[in-house]
Amino acid sequence: MVNKIIVLSLPRCGSSVITNLISSAGYHVYSDAGLLGPSSFNQDGYFEDTKFTLLNDQLIKMVYGNDYSFIYTPSLEDFKSKVTLPLNQTTFEYDLDDIYLPPNFENKLEDYIGCNWDVWGLTRMSFGNKWYKAYENYKVKNYEQILIALKEIEDYVNNYNSNLVVKDPRIALILPLFKFNNCKYVFIKRSKEKTLQSMKKHYGKNLFTQNYLPDTQYCSNHFNYKVKYQDFNYYYKNYNSIIEENLKNKESFILNYEDLSDKNVINNLNTFIGGEVNINLLKL
Repeated sequence: MVNKIIVLSLPRCGSSVITNLISSAGYHVYSDAGLLGPSSFNQDGYFEDTKFTLLNDQLIKMVYGNDYSFIYTPSLEDFKSKVTLPLNQTTFEYDLDDIYLPPNFENKLEDYIGCNWDVWGLTRMSFGNKWYKAYENYKVKNYEQILIALKEIEDYVNNYNSNLVVKDPRIALILPLFKFNNCKYVFIKRSKEKTLQSMKKHYGKNLFTQNYLPDTQYCSNHFNYKVKYQDFNYYYKNYNSIIEENLKNKESFILNYEDLSDKNVINNLNTFIGGEVNINLLKL
């Protein structure tokens, strides 16, 4: 029997860990354009396809508007109403020319981000550098390209004839747009306190605070997503509620990041995916 697993979670909640475990049980990790490489935050890698993450960023903006991203979530009510509407924004196009670099950014990374390297990706997004025009390079810049990429991923997943695992926290916010057939879902949760701690470390220490960047109304600027203030309790509750809405009438397995060291939890995961994960990969 062939299994297709979609991993759902908030950002920084262990989705990379669980995807790595599932992969170790003989599952191919979805990758078209290539997987994002490791970093100091995810030393084994993110297990996310680069083009897929960019596409999901675009779909979130198409559905909810340019003010939203996976680190500034829409409401559950917006999810239920807007994600069911046709994607008919034929003039939609996202360009990376309008990058906001805070004053003395490269010399004051600790002040802006809270770590000593450009996790926001702004220098990589600037003219001529690695991620400049990334959405154009990966052919998910405009409406027509986005529809093509969406259909290509649907076809890839639905027609793949072996065990497959697909991961990107963004997908929870726009999952109904993908017409995936016969998939199972793994939802990994993490405590509110640890999620907040990890998100602020990764996306910027001002995230979920009202400490704004100079001369702006934004508290973070990760990969050029100018993030406004949003209360973390609202974000955490909303994102989890959206995932739970996605899981209605679907075959799913729900676990907590903090319980991954529990042998019973791992045994239940093995039963759900029909394989045996390599617990030696856990570095909790």
